[in-house]
Amino acid sequence: MLNKILIPTDFSPKSLCALEMACTIAMRSKAKIELLYIVEIALSLKQDHRGRYISTVPAAQAFVDQVYQTAFARLIQQRELVSQYPVDIELKVEMHNDPSKLVSFLVQHDYDLLILGGKTIRKYDELFESTQRELLTEFSKFPIMAINQEMQHYRLKKLLLTTNFQQDLSKVIKWIKDFRHLLEAQLYILYVNTPTHFLSSREIQIKSKEFVRKYGLEKAELVLYNDRRERFGILNYADDIDADLIITFTNNTQRIHRILKGNLTEDLVNHSLRPVLTFNLKRLAD
Repeated sequence: MLNKILIPTDFSPKSLCALEMACTIAMRSKAKIELLYIVEIALSLKQDHRGRYISTVPAAQAFVDQVYQTAFARLIQQRELVSQYPVDIELKVEMHNDPSKLVSFLVQHDYDLLILGGKTIRKYDELFESTQRELLTEFSKFPIMAINQEMQHYRLKKLLLTTNFQQDLSKVIKWIKDFRHLLEAQLYILYVNTPTHFLSSREIQIKSKEFVRKYGLEKAELVLYNDRRERFGILNYADDIDADLIITFTNNTQRIHRILKGNLTEDLVNHSLRPVLTFNLKRLAD
């Protein structure tokens, strides 16, 4: 199920949390972890057959080599901070003159899970600031776990799956059920009923029964929660049960749609103090 887990790092405490979460999961799944650091460098580079970065300006080669060696040494230091975990961690440095190259790097490789902890790093357009996590969630075809705060523990025993009963989860439900089984965790299915998108008790009963039957989730605990907004309901119920992970879904909405209506997934990624696992259903369907 999980063979390769990618951890992009900026060496922040949240990135270390992401690495520790990966180690916890890898201990159960036997997955290989790739710890990646992307260096932004204002030089034109190419790689030789050995993977060494070569500057198109010969006079800058010593500088390029020094930057690479320093970056790799920092990766070694971060790996040593989790040496108590008996897992396989591969170190990788990518050097580019554009930090958004991370997206291109991801779509070219076959990972099973990305875990990201970090901060806002770049303004991507004129109207609002995107974080690297939001950009990755938009483009990635594999699940992304975002960690927003330093964590006291790395157990994943209570998984909270959010739904509006309308998403097509056929391509991800096996992954979620296998993940729950791997962790030996309890799965909660949450529907938040709001004034804006109100459903009657009868409508909810019909939709929830069909949802549970369709995806074989009879062993999960189904919860109806009333709140003013969907995000508030998800975060409040997560607090109520002390959830360890929130599972949510995005459909790669366009930017104008976000501006006019907002985006629940990005709200959760940015405001939840708990890890949020996101599946991009639109990209999976492409």
